[in-house]
Amino acid sequence: MERYLEYKRRLNPEFSIPSAYPDSKHSEIYQGFKNRFGNKSGYIVSGVNWFLSGICNRVMYPQDVPEQENAGFFFEVFGRNSLVKQYGNGYMTKEEFNNAIKLAKKQGMAVGLDIFIQGGGHAINLWGAEFDEKGEVSTIYLVDNNDGNLGDWIYKAKIVYEQDALSGALFTYMKWVYNEDLKIKIMDLVLLDKGTSYWESFFKSKNG
Repeated sequence: MERYLEYKRRLNPEFSIPSAYPDSKHSEIYQGFKNRFGNKSGYIVSGVNWFLSGICNRVMYPQDVPEQENAGFFFEVFGRNSLVKQYGNGYMTKEEFNNAIKLAKKQGMAVGLDIFIQGGGHAINLWGAEFDEKGEVSTIYLVDNNDGNLGDWIYKAKIVYEQDALSGALFTYMKWVYNEDLKIKIMDLVLLDKGTSYWESFFKSKNG
């Protein structure tokens, strides 16, 4: 990112971006996102694609979509290509969940988590995970923007796997932090790649 900013400032010495982060409750970057993004709910994939590449409408088909003026903060680097991949489709098996978490850990990916609560899906951010003696995810660390202004706070939620009566598959749930008797279904994970190959191609085309 520093290299990208240096390149932009060479083109325009007055180039600037929101960057201030005075405390845990304020961020110029997040405020910039809110100023431009429509106040609508939607899929994690859609929001991330909108922000990075300008992909606006379709969730899993990132090419052939209309453009929006405020979308695609890094369009010149990534084009209309998606850096995100969704794992799970309303339910996540134990194997799917563990494989996705381990892939994200190995490749340094950001992770979004989609849970089913109060009759619908809800997106939250995953910040870490613990593994048991078998190498399976036993605990996750997360934050939830719907919690309001709680300051510097992060959840620690236990992961449980339960067998579905119909299919026999082991599905993934997390125990709710306020009430561990309540199990929340994990619907899917969204992994965000760093886009290293796109960055390399971009700087190569700009000769450094």
